[in-house]
Amino acid sequence: MAHGRQGPDIVMTIEYADKGNVEKMTSHELHRTPDGPSAIDPDRSCLNEILHGPRTQADAVRQMKAKGVKGPTTHAETPFVQIVISASPEFFRDDPSETGTWDKEKLRRWKQSTMDWLKKEYGDDLAHVALHLDEDTPHMHVLVVPTYTKKPRRPGRQKKNETVEEFEARRAAAENGEPVRTMSRSSNAYWKRMWVRREARVSYWKAMQPIGLGYGKDFVGSGEASPDKKETAQWVREQAADVKKMKAALDVKSSDLNQREHTISDREKNLVDLEARVSERETRVEGMERNFQKVTRRMLKLLRIMGETLGISVPNEISSGLHALEKEASERAQAWALSSTPEEPFDDAGPGL
Repeated sequence: MAHGRQGPDIVMTIEYADKGNVEKMTSHELHRTPDGPSAIDPDRSCLNEILHGPRTQADAVRQMKAKGVKGPTTHAETPFVQIVISASPEFFRDDPSETGTWDKEKLRRWKQSTMDWLKKEYGDDLAHVALHLDEDTPHMHVLVVPTYTKKPRRPGRQKKNETVEEFEARRAAAENGEPVRTMSRSSNAYWKRMWVRREARVSYWKAMQPIGLGYGKDFVGSGEASPDKKETAQWVREQAADVKKMKAALDVKSSDLNQREHTISDREKNLVDLEARVSERETRVEGMERNFQKVTRRMLKLLRIMGETLGISVPNEISSGLHALEKEASERAQAWALSSTPEEPFDDAGPGL
């Protein structure tokens, strides 16, 4: 039951599969022993049925190839389709907790309706259907092998050491040859559609309405609500609108971040320029201090030489005065530097980032 609806629903999963997935399911079909995720009762495995195709999914692929269907290309990642189909436990039995039981008439109607839908929906591409009755609830494992008709390739050039007659014979054979049925999900008109799995579920639900099964919960994405009674086109339009809104919001955020990055870059540049000017002024002040000191020392030395020449000593007052002059000159140079601080690189620091 889903969306507040009272009643049983379809249960359906559709997955794209590769050769390894087919082999894994084949092992699950052949070895009916409890394996953890599957509550298999080996005593009831004799009730299982093959409703279509050979015994296993792997046998079904081999059988199609034996009948002339060309296998998928080596670079095809998931050329096959595996489907599990069932219904809510309350459809098969009055008490859902009584696992492994079912109403025979309901099972018969569900089995017949499902097989009619599978054959109509997938035609010759329906390769294998197995009904499992040895687990909690009856269910089917389905293998669909999508195919398309591939025309013979018309050769474009002669092979090395090939005569003109041989080349023309190859071209004629290609032009007159019968199309080859080839396994390929990506080239199949049905399966290459974007929303094919949702459409398949809707189609199956419509086929099951006569026996009383609802749509169920369709997981369209992590954390997203199931689209109750919503057509695929409408859902696609709504999703596209949501994506457009999210993109617009991201563009605004991106523009804001770019603006902030430019502001930070400009401020960093201004700070570097300021540091350079301060360093330059400090160097100039140091030079002025050294020049004042040199001048003072030279004046003191000159006075001493004059005193020695004239036979008089330099009074202590003059010596102390010169030292005081040297100190005052240094202080004045520093004061001048402080009063000449470079202008600020910007007036307003702006909001904090």
